[in-house]
Amino acid sequence: MTFPSLLALERRHVELVKARLGWPSRATEGASEPRRTALVVPFPPPVGGIASLAQWLYDRLRDRRDLHFVPLVAKKTGRLRRQVANFGRLLRAIRLTWPGGNVVFFSSAFFSFYEKIVWALTVRLSGRTPKIIMVDGNFPKWWEGRSSLLHKLVRVVVKHSKVVIVCQSQSWAEYYRTILEPCRIELIGATARETFFELGRDRAARGGTPQRMEITESPTSATAVPEPLRLLYVGWLIPEKGIDDLFEAARLLHASGQDIQFDLVGPAFDKMSTWEHKREAFGLTDKILLHGKIEDPSRLMQFYACLLYTSDAADDSLRV
Repeated sequence: MTFPSLLALERRHVELVKARLGWPSRATEGASEPRRTALVVPFPPPVGGIASLAQWLYDRLRDRRDLHFVPLVAKKTGRLRRQVANFGRLLRAIRLTWPGGNVVFFSSAFFSFYEKIVWALTVRLSGRTPKIIMVDGNFPKWWEGRSSLLHKLVRVVVKHSKVVIVCQSQSWAEYYRTILEPCRIELIGATARETFFELGRDRAARGGTPQRMEITESPTSATAVPEPLRLLYVGWLIPEKGIDDLFEAARLLHASGQDIQFDLVGPAFDKMSTWEHKREAFGLTDKILLHGKIEDPSRLMQFYACLLYTSDAADDSLRV
């Protein structure tokens, strides 16, 4: 199969997924009048992360007359094919935006950041304003490991592309201002996607009522329940996500006499052995379950009576 035919096959796949999610088709996009802003985003699957946030935004903002949503291709596509196809999506977003308008996209660290810097320069050359929403809490650690030459090169591109860095809190704004000066900074806020919890409410309506407990300052005041209190965490299993705090909370609850089960879902990278040793040291091998990465929402819903969000970030951080 030739490379152009592979891209054509991928475009058909994208159109099928967009139709299932209620997103505008390629033909509808092409017939649309240019608007002030285009948001270039991935879409579900997978569950969670920026894809779910993008769907949440689309559900609420689809009727705005000044905004286009331009979806990216699925990550399961090969990297080279995906990068070429997504650059084509970026060009489409530019065509759908007024001269002087905004083209907005998300970036994490690693290759994603390099790609988005190139995108920013492309958008600027078209006469639009690039805006990059930074969403990776590990970005500082990754950036520190890059060479000073790369730092200088990125700053030059940022300066000439006049990119706007969009971040989640004042502390993040100060950080990006320090490493990418000169650049414009804007703040953004968001919250959890409410529809994620609909399956849980449906399950409760069928008789699977989530268990509830009350905890005051003293852990011994936890209200006992006949079955284990089940809590679910979904995300990266790294210290920056507050996993140490979850282990400590589990230890305190267990010590208070509360029967618990913590289900931790997500990639641990090189930290899995760390969490396994800590779980054993706390005597919670059968209470804290490490499942690895799971993307099927129906499987996730089997795990929890309470969904727990934890983060060391500021209250106005971007929550997905």
